[in-house]
Amino acid sequence: MTREKPRGACLIVLGGEIPDPALARAAAARCREVICADGAVARADVLGVLPHFVVGDMDSLPARIPVRRGMVFWCDFDENRSDFQKCLDFAAARGFARAYVAGALGGRLDHAAVNLALAETAPKGMDVALVDRGLGRILGPGRHRLKLRSGEPFSFLALGEARLDLSGCDYPLRGAVLKRGSRGLSNRARGAVVLNLSRGRLWFFSRMA
Repeated sequence: MTREKPRGACLIVLGGEIPDPALARAAAARCREVICADGAVARADVLGVLPHFVVGDMDSLPARIPVRRGMVFWCDFDENRSDFQKCLDFAAARGFARAYVAGALGGRLDHAAVNLALAETAPKGMDVALVDRGLGRILGPGRHRLKLRSGEPFSFLALGEARLDLSGCDYPLRGAVLKRGSRGLSNRARGAVVLNLSRGRLWFFSRMA
């Protein structure tokens, strides 16, 4: 598939748990297309969103498949790539700059761990946001003005090591170096939250961003 020009956001639906369907539907409302792993068609149906594309080797399709006009089944028989990786690659080839992902977590622990690793190594130029009981996305170096209401909780998790300044919250930071699993859990917005990340990358967790 030839890579297309950047075209906004898509929703990827996987077969894990979707504990906050309303949040997943809110993410879907921001998206131009819905891409569904073959075994997750039933999940998408429960959400009330019908996929534009169903991606995978089609060995996990449910007996009853809700079909929409123009739905495309994209067969990918590569056994060395997971359904999530196939969907990410497909979304990248479609030219999407952001992929919201519902159903990446819950269920089997090994699946959840692999999905987190894939989100951290997403195709270049794609912003991946995991939708669960809140939203998790990866931020890279630069100045980020975070869209948070006053009093809203948020957290960071460094990927490796990150150096940053943080203002507009209960626990501001200046020239702080965060290592994976260190400070960053359960902060709270108190105005315009601004993150200056001079080195490294980190997960940013909030209600919606």
